[in-house]
Amino acid sequence: MRAFTLLELLVSIAIISFSVVVLFGIVLGVIRSGESIQKGADREATMLFITYQIKRELESVYFCPGKCGVYLEEMGFFGRPYDRLIFTTLQSGLHQEIEYSFEIPEGSKEDVADMIKRVDREIGDDFFQGGYPLKILDGVKEFDVKIFANGSWHERWSPQDGPIQFIQISGAIKYGNSERRFRMFVEPMAENVLGTTGVIQRPQN
Repeated sequence: MRAFTLLELLVSIAIISFSVVVLFGIVLGVIRSGESIQKGADREATMLFITYQIKRELESVYFCPGKCGVYLEEMGFFGRPYDRLIFTTLQSGLHQEIEYSFEIPEGSKEDVADMIKRVDREIGDDFFQGGYPLKILDGVKEFDVKIFANGSWHERWSPQDGPIQFIQISGAIKYGNSERRFRMFVEPMAENVLGTTGVIQRPQN
């Protein structure tokens, strides 16, 4: 029985090492792919939850003299719409001021923003202060709000456009190389909830 030479042993070790490295790379790739898919699924589930939450909140939009109303401002990042939306609601006898806005993550190299939600349960004199802002979704690629009033859609609504009949919210999120779009329509529950009284509207530049 012939023994292995040193050269044959070294070649065998090199082949085995190469095979282990290749196999480890494949396994690592599968793990990362699985993590990416799971992260994307989690982000999509969060997005669906948030959109239905916004829908329920907007169905209960509430106006009162002076302190309550709706505010819509285009923030605009990366040449795409990111609408800042602030409104007051009345649910189960409880008034709330709710804000959805966006910010660019510090040090981010992607062209997406974080969605920030602020809830203020004490409606004060300042429509833009109070409550605590929290990041609720990342990877947002766009978020666009349109108002249907007086027979047409408005990118920017003002009381002169007439009472709001529908609100459309559309947008997109990004995870990895994938993108998921969403759209929803909201109709307020009461006819007299959305009108001109108490509306706060900042003039567009």
